Amino acid sequence: MNSGKSQILIAGVGGQGVLFATKLVLETAKRMGNPVIGSETHGMSQRGGSVVSTVKIGEFRNPLVARGGADLLIALQKDESYRNLPFVRRGGGCVVNAADSGFLDPAVRSAIGNLGISFLALDADGAAREIGAPLSSNLVCLGFSLAKRLLPFESSDWRSCIEEISPGKFRPSNLAAFDKGFSMASAPCPG
Repeated sequence: MNSGKSQILIAGVGGQGVLFATKLVLETAKRMGNPVIGSETHGMSQRGGSVVSTVKIGEFRNPLVARGGADLLIALQKDESYRNLPFVRRGGGCVVNAADSGFLDPAVRSAIGNLGISFLALDADGAAREIGAPLSSNLVCLGFSLAKRLLPFESSDWRSCIEEISPGKFRPSNLAAFDKGFSMASAPCPG
């Protein structure tokens, strides 16, 4: 993905860190000197309801992403990938937190393939638990997306921003989760 202009949608449920991931994308883009705007929608987020946020990097006037306009969907929960897939553009990418992509209905898999959407599943929850940071699957997904070249900027830019905006006690685990996701991208992806 080029760092000039991109539209990113992050979706999950309350408690998964959608808003922190969004803040990290916004801050990293700003620190790299890019115009950036974002928006968030959350319903019953405190009760595990849907939380969706958008980030647009580049010259945009409206923070919302139109159907078929997102370059990247990061779904922190597999049901949220279903709900938000219509927002991914032809040839875009979708990274979903799921142990494998076997949950996809064959008709949906076919439609994704016909649109040239890169659909990548990773067990971010399992990876976060493995490193002792079970609440950091959002950062696992961000690191993975960056390594797959679905997010702009360099790893060092993201790590610097994580160090600066993470609360002190979570800084080491947030960095470890991001690095874990980044390293997982070199392994074969189920999906």
